[in-house]
Amino acid sequence: MRREMFITLVLTLRLFAGIAQIENIQLNDYATANKLYAGFYSKLQVPVDSLRTSASASVRLGALITQRFTNVFMLETQAVVQFNSNNTVNALPAFEFITKFSDKLQLRAGVLVTPTTTVRPNPVTWQQQSETYAQSRIIGSKPGVMLRYAPTKDLFLAFAFHNHSGEWANHLRIDYKKLRVAGYMRLDGKYFAGAKFINDRLDVCANYSSEQQEAASSVFVNLTKRYTLYCDGNYRVSLEKNEVLKFGARSYFDSAEKHLRGFFALEYDARMRMFGGQVMLSVF
Repeated sequence: MRREMFITLVLTLRLFAGIAQIENIQLNDYATANKLYAGFYSKLQVPVDSLRTSASASVRLGALITQRFTNVFMLETQAVVQFNSNNTVNALPAFEFITKFSDKLQLRAGVLVTPTTTVRPNPVTWQQQSETYAQSRIIGSKPGVMLRYAPTKDLFLAFAFHNHSGEWANHLRIDYKKLRVAGYMRLDGKYFAGAKFINDRLDVCANYSSEQQEAASSVFVNLTKRYTLYCDGNYRVSLEKNEVLKFGARSYFDSAEKHLRGFFALEYDARMRMFGGQVMLSVF
């Protein structure tokens, strides 16, 4: 499995790196590859009290594609697959039928990226492949219907009705400038709320689940364009304690000429009492 992952990554990186543009590729008059993605992520962990190291790795391939039937009706699909070193495979699909009433108003139906899902990073990016614990607690795509409205360039609104494995939920999202707030309430009363804020200096994600009785948050502080410090953790309200608490630092690198970017990272897991090293390499 690991050999297959390595071969897949090498071949894909060679293919993508040879493409001058891997975003908004016009396939023909009615189809566009909005984004292509290939990434490799690896983690090495060393316990404080022993040298029994453990390692994990993943290879992710993905694409966002739009098919236009008319200027009003479109189909947007997301195809993402991740191969993990523990011999598991994850798929992150989405299949959205779009009715575009205007540049400001859209109706979407199908297996959708929910309004709440958009608080976590896009699956076709390195940010989600190496996402924090707090980001990973946010749900993925669900069947449903969604109305999206953008009255101004600074304000975005979305309301949706999604099925959560048999339970229906109302979703709401509000964006104002660099702040995004979203969440859902199921018909049985369980709810989830999340928020993110991103600018040149900060990347903050925070959320709370009434079902899990858990609050989680992660904060990245960009010291420079190259160096970042971060903290990631949770708090179990029912247990009155945190089960996850991690601190780390990243050093980013990129090559616009070869369409490659990534980072090296050092991390300390205070709850598991482990030091870790990470490396991320992706195509952009």
